[in-house]
Amino acid sequence: MGALTHASLVEYLLEEAFEVAETIETGADESELRGELGDVLLQVVLHARLAEERGAFTFDDVSRGLTEKMVRRNPHVFRPDGSLQDSFPATIEEIVQKWDAVKTAERPERNSPFDGIPEALPALAKAHKFLDRAARAGVEVQPQDSG
Repeated sequence: MGALTHASLVEYLLEEAFEVAETIETGADESELRGELGDVLLQVVLHARLAEERGAFTFDDVSRGLTEKMVRRNPHVFRPDGSLQDSFPATIEEIVQKWDAVKTAERPERNSPFDGIPEALPALAKAHKFLDRAARAGVEVQPQDSG
């Protein structure tokens, strides 16, 4: 198989992610979902270990970064110190607006609502992401009449 690299593991990470999605979409039992989530976590651990061997970062760094990101991006849930807020927004729209504002502030170099959409997304997922971002940016999208 050769040396493990981030690039050589990408196909397995994607495969495991799709297996989680399939498990959820088919309504498989919880033990099946638990196993598939474990397989995704293994991929995260492997990538973190490869990075650690290069001295780049550790699994703890990944975990800490995720925790910091969740606190930062969810001010409707967490205070800056990580403790829970006393009250929460009443609507999903409020939550999405706050989330978008935080993400925009994190990436001031992005000039378009479409910046940052991964090129590797499957076509339908990418189209969905573009339509979602367009709607959230206030761009009205009308499907073409093909008939």
